[in-house]
Amino acid sequence: MISTKTGDKGKSQWQTTRLTKDCPNFDLIGDLDELISLLGVVKSFLVQAEVEDIKLKLSRIQKDLMLISSLLAYKQVVEVKQVIHDLNKSLETIEVDQEAIEANLPHQTVFLLPAGAKPAVFCQLARAVARRCERRAVGYFKTNRQPPKIRSTILPYLNRLSDYLYLIAKLINNRLQVKEEWWV
Repeated sequence: MISTKTGDKGKSQWQTTRLTKDCPNFDLIGDLDELISLLGVVKSFLVQAEVEDIKLKLSRIQKDLMLISSLLAYKQVVEVKQVIHDLNKSLETIEVDQEAIEANLPHQTVFLLPAGAKPAVFCQLARAVARRCERRAVGYFKTNRQPPKIRSTILPYLNRLSDYLYLIAKLINNRLQVKEEWWV
């Protein structure tokens, strides 16, 4: 059942307790949800064969972000060790892929404006939301006691993710042969 009506009085479930919906914990989960949705928007614009593989990368990220959300909000119902293992493997994949993408793109010597092909621009927006998620996560871990393994998995993942999305945006423009717009 989608609509449970249990939040009608301004509270929602967080792990084993009910918190008011304006609690900063829900800001983090909401931002992660926004990022997951925004990556779906990017995928919807990736219709050319030249960028088909990028859809798979973004789907993997969406699944990782769902794992992060479940780890934070529903820790008692997920296999914590397995989720941490899966996220660390994904982080390794991102790092390897980042290096490969960067090695195959022209060297960047100037700042770029978010511009170009529609999926690249939305990917840049996703990058900015990923940065916000990272900032929210830092604040979350300051005020919420979590096992060090959870913190040391989520923060590096979110930190790398924004760089990765930046490179994916550049890769999209490159593959679609769309000129990037330089700031200076």
